[in-house]
This record gives sequence, structure tokens and C-alpha cells, in this order.
Amino acid sequence: MEKLNSLVAQVKNAADKLKGEIAAIDSRISEAQKELSSLVDSKLTKSEFMEFVTEDIRRKGLVFAGRLKQLVGERRTNFMRTEGAMKQPGASLLFPYLTGSYVIGQQVTDEAIYWYFPEIIRDRFETAIADLEWPEGTMPVEAKRTAIRMIEGRIEALNAERDALADELIGAGLAG
Repeated sequence: MEKLNSLVAQVKNAADKLKGEIAAIDSRISEAQKELSSLVDSKLTKSEFMEFVTEDIRRKGLVFAGRLKQLVGERRTNFMRTEGAMKQPGASLLFPYLTGSYVIGQQVTDEAIYWYFPEIIRDRFETAIADLEWPEGTMPVEAKRTAIRMIEGRIEALNAERDALADELIGAGLAG
């Protein structure tokens, strides 16, 4: 009986040790998640924010540029038709430069405005937010991205380590 009690005590100690290791890993995961949240929720400087705004405006304009390209491709323009249309006084190619659509009554689209006036939109937007307070000296965006990837990798590795320890407990019938 003494041997059995000794074996049970050893098994309990081993299980407690694994549970302690799991708790330590859980603590490290929690700390890494806090660190990750701090980076993810950190504020951008004004110049960083404006880089995102500039890219957003560019992307929105590209939608319209694609539409124009598609329309030109569909018309299969040729020299004679194009020149002939322009020889007549007051004539036009009837190309929908501002709407990107041959539909009658179509309005100028937001995408067209983004395409034709990106710098003006960006500059006016920047003027509108000029008096807001912006943090200075923060971690640059690329450094944030790198740090976030590193922390996410660390969390993934810690979770894998934790899962392996939990699998040991389960495999030994000691989970709970």
C-alpha cells in the first residue's frame, strides 16, 4: 500500500508540475497578448495617418480608372471613327469621362472624383483635421508591423507548447 501511495504521490507531483508549467505559459501568453493589444491599439502620428488616407484615396480612384479602361476597350476605337467624330463642329467622342457609364442620367461618381482630384481631396482632408492633437515620437508603422508579427509568432509558439503539455496530461488521464 505504501508503494501505491508513493506512486500516486509521484503521479500527482508530475501532474502538478505540468499544470504549473501550463499556468506559467498561460501567464506568458497573457503578457504577450497585452503587449500585442498595446501595439494594435497604439495611435498613429499625423503623417502616418495621412499615408493611409493617401493610399485609400488612390485605391478608390483606381476603381474608376479601371472602369474607364474597360469602356475604352469595349468601344474598340479605331482611327477613322475617332477622327470622323472629331471633324464635325461641336462634335464629341461621347465618352463618359466623369461618370464612367453610358447610362443616361448617370451622375459623376465618387470614384471619378477620387481619380481626377486625389491631391486636392488629400490636402483638403488634411486641412480639416489640422487642429487635432497627434502623438509624436511613436513607434514607426513598419516597426509596429514587425513587432506585431513577432508577438503573434511568440503567442503561437506558446500556445503550441501549452497544447503539448495539456496533451500529456490528457494522455496520462490526469486532466481536470
